[in-house]
Amino acid sequence: LPHNTNLMEEIGRFIGSVSKTLKRFSHPAMHRNMFWDLKHGLELVQTYLVEIANPEKEDKVGILIELIEKTLAPIKDNLREQVIYNDANDHNLLVQCDHSGIGKIIGAIDVGDSLYSWLAAEPAVACAYAMLNKKNPLKTARNIIGAYHKIYPLSEKEISALFSLTALRVCMSVTISAY
Repeated sequence: LPHNTNLMEEIGRFIGSVSKTLKRFSHPAMHRNMFWDLKHGLELVQTYLVEIANPEKEDKVGILIELIEKTLAPIKDNLREQVIYNDANDHNLLVQCDHSGIGKIIGAIDVGDSLYSWLAAEPAVACAYAMLNKKNPLKTARNIIGAYHKIYPLSEKEISALFSLTALRVCMSVTISAY
């Protein structure tokens, strides 16, 4: 299935709808510490950065983490929190195609990473995975975020955090895979 504009917007609409649905959901099990929580991502990467065997990759992640920390520090306490799905990637989203090959997301699997965290982490996680190996990764992110925002609007502070949160998720993936 081609990762075209339609599919990227479909991802944004789907996770926006999921976030909107989860807005008032609460359960004690969602308040937990886990590796994939972006709220604790900086600490995780800083702790396990030395596990990255490739010194060049370790340096790049380290530089990114410093920039992310500077960007998030003044706004992180102003980001909304709620239960989020936290794992929108091409292995977990179920897509049904029509006869012309247009895909529609009809569901998601693997809700094991769901937790109470920053709302802006939801589109950031989706962008982190969808942007991989794209010729124009920022267009991909714009399509996902724009469609998400139409369904479940983000605040200005949340929008300003998205680039850093997306980069943080990629740094976390690199670090966790090395650990």
